[in-house]
Amino acid sequence: EGKEWPAYGPDLEELRRYTYAFYGGAMPVAVSAPARVRFEGADIKANKAVWKPPRGAGTGERWLKARRSSKAQLRRRALHIDPLLTCLCDLRDLGPQPEKRPFCVVGVTMEDIYSAPSDLFVAGMAAGVSHVAGFSLLRYHPHIRMSPEHWWRYGFAGAPSDYSYFEEHHAVDIVPVAEEEAKENEVRVRTLALWPI
Repeated sequence: EGKEWPAYGPDLEELRRYTYAFYGGAMPVAVSAPARVRFEGADIKANKAVWKPPRGAGTGERWLKARRSSKAQLRRRALHIDPLLTCLCDLRDLGPQPEKRPFCVVGVTMEDIYSAPSDLFVAGMAAGVSHVAGFSLLRYHPHIRMSPEHWWRYGFAGAPSDYSYFEEHHAVDIVPVAEEEAKENEVRVRTLALWPI
């Protein structure tokens, strides 16, 4: 099944504690079981991915819109945010009685997300009325170096820097995500549920 959260991702317990502190301790915060997004398989087209909700979520698999770069472009992939928000709405709305549902559900992933075809990436997006949001934490990695022109052109340097972009014509010490992470065909999307008191 692979790892539940990539080693290069932020610590989810620290993220939970930060969110709890942000709300002044007035709202409990829980990290839920992971949902999975599968990009590979005989049944999956190039511009699709499959959402597999956490066990017991009360909803089935769904198709997601995705984009992929070619092998020559490092085999990068990104998820379209709109269908991802719909899946997060399902997780929130299919819970127990309305008064026991989380105040909001926040999905976090270490995959790129995008909204418009021209987007390099988006950091996140919310559906405020539905009380859901999705965030990609990939581009916040302190060692990331990325192209300002091509969404698929990024890598990780050996040390952090104050400047995350690199010039296409300069040689930069860029290393790909760890081999075992790059080979995974599934990624995990974690939902951070803010529970009402």
